[in-house]
Amino acid sequence: MSQDNSGSTFSSDSDILYSLNINQDLSEDDAGDSLDSDTDEINNIHDKMEIDSEVDNDSDNSIVDTDEIDVNMVSTDHKNISWSRTTNFEPNLPPFEGRFMLKDSILLPKYPSPFDFFNLFFTQEIVDHIVQQSNLYHTQQNFKQAPMTNQDLYRLIGFLFYSSLYKLPRKSDYWSTSFGPDIVMKNITRDRIFQLLRSLHFGDNNLQTQSCDKIEPLIHLFNKQCDSVIRQEQNISIDEQIIRFKGKTAPKNYKQYMPKKPIRRGFKLWCLSGVSAFTYKVKLYRGASGSTPVAPVNLSRRTTTSFAPETRSKHQTDEENEKLDQQYDDIKHYGRSGMIVIDLLEGVPKGSHVFVDNYFGSLTLLNKMSILGYGLTCTLRSSRIKNCPVESEKNMKKKPRGYYDYLVSADKKNIIVAWKDNRRVLIGSNSVGVEPITQLSRWSKEENKKIPIDTPQIIQIYNKNRGGVDKMNMLCSLHPIPFKSKKWYMPIAWRLIDMMVINSWIIWKYMSNTDDQNSRSTRLFYFKMAIANTMLRESRSIERRILQSSTTTHYQSSTTTHYQSSTTTHYQSSESDDDENILNPPKRKKKETRSSVSSMVRLDGIEHWPEVQRNIRLRCKNDRCSMKSNIYCTKCQVHLCLNVTRNCFKDYHSKK
Repeated sequence: MSQDNSGSTFSSDSDILYSLNINQDLSEDDAGDSLDSDTDEINNIHDKMEIDSEVDNDSDNSIVDTDEIDVNMVSTDHKNISWSRTTNFEPNLPPFEGRFMLKDSILLPKYPSPFDFFNLFFTQEIVDHIVQQSNLYHTQQNFKQAPMTNQDLYRLIGFLFYSSLYKLPRKSDYWSTSFGPDIVMKNITRDRIFQLLRSLHFGDNNLQTQSCDKIEPLIHLFNKQCDSVIRQEQNISIDEQIIRFKGKTAPKNYKQYMPKKPIRRGFKLWCLSGVSAFTYKVKLYRGASGSTPVAPVNLSRRTTTSFAPETRSKHQTDEENEKLDQQYDDIKHYGRSGMIVIDLLEGVPKGSHVFVDNYFGSLTLLNKMSILGYGLTCTLRSSRIKNCPVESEKNMKKKPRGYYDYLVSADKKNIIVAWKDNRRVLIGSNSVGVEPITQLSRWSKEENKKIPIDTPQIIQIYNKNRGGVDKMNMLCSLHPIPFKSKKWYMPIAWRLIDMMVINSWIIWKYMSNTDDQNSRSTRLFYFKMAIANTMLRESRSIERRILQSSTTTHYQSSTTTHYQSSTTTHYQSSESDDDENILNPPKRKKKETRSSVSSMVRLDGIEHWPEVQRNIRLRCKNDRCSMKSNIYCTKCQVHLCLNVTRNCFKDYHSKK
């Protein structure tokens, strides 16, 4: 069957991003924390039947996730669709314009550091919001402690990042005189960390009408910043992340109990991610009742006296009631899961290709995506295509592996494919067909080896682009912030901040385009450590450096080679301070060397004061100088010449 345009709509960005090989970050040290065989999990596209019917017998606030059962059924308007095996599949979608890259409005320094990339997401706006809300909460609770400052927040986040990489049993152990790391003990006190965690807040309690308002402002800022920083890639996926939480303080509908999941209790976060694992948008799942709009109000039947206690003031206009009616109709037509896809795609460029599993997929959603201008490829449940005469599972059992059957709708816009692997797989699309047929290697129990089986193009494309959210979830599990909290919204906040780090790491990898994917400089561990070092040591100068960002220059694609070499060099040197401290905390002062100072600190031009040490003369640390000097830089903590004949102090702090 002819498959015109079935594969040509996919840009080369997908191949580039897929080749970034994010899983290289799974070193031997990280393997215990990671998911085993991530690729196999992504390729196994028919293991997502998510009907959880067991009931939680514990007396906590978690509820069984019933939204995955028949309460999610969608409209049966597809009964009138005609299907044919002889009709040519002809997708008709708008072309995708753009490629994965920073937006033109984003400025970076000439030699960007890991913190510069992280600062694209953890912006001054987010810092000011958190500090303001934390101090407001501090005032409301009448805490007897100093209010939070921006520097305090930077140190707190730096400490949390450091604790995720260098793990100790308790928070107080980081200030132990026996094995506590110097970088923590010298930059912030234990009591101050406890005070900051106590007052950390993200929303005004006096203005909150729903429980989600405690974390929703941070989610909104995260989504806003991700949208403003990067141009989205073409192939994206929508799936869930589960954030572990076993406490009893969460609202009843928010904490889910999913006995068949690896994490049985926790919060569900809907995520929109690219094939690179970059996350563009998240949405907190608030239970079946939380996703249902407030009941429409019939104003003609209500009096002034009875209206106030029964309805919310913001739902008192005819226009808003019509909007609520429309939301009810949409949920009835597409199901709650379909509405999640539609909501997350708001603002996404036309021509994007979306990949979802059978929890979201339906024929009505396929038709809706065609109307909106998006490509959709999804696995399907047989209960949602009852009137589609595709090969039955009973008949497919008699067929060899690799056999497939397909049907095309009368309007030539949708295709349904049944493919035999270990069992039947149902998959539908409005953008990808079955040709060309390729070979996929699968394990055969009978022959005790891997054998090639025929695979339609739709299966290959789905396998390649489906796992973006799973990759992000895996990366978040490598170095999570380890501390628990009685505040139910804190694990969600920790996850959002970790996702900011991973998003910035993905951009750094993509822009630097390093050839050695297994080099130490590309690992997430060292990238996050460099950010932690900066936030702990340089919290005073971070804001001043941000104010100087107006003098920075655009990153130009023509300077990729220069950018790569300079970034890698500066990045590696910025980590040399404390790489050894991670596993073996120093018991004595490190030897004074030129390489002990990161380039970012050496060249920032902030608070480098010379000091005369009359009784100490050490070798000058400037390059190609072997003289001794008693002039000491109080910030870099190295000796440098500063006299009539030599000004190594100036050269050291200015030359690249």
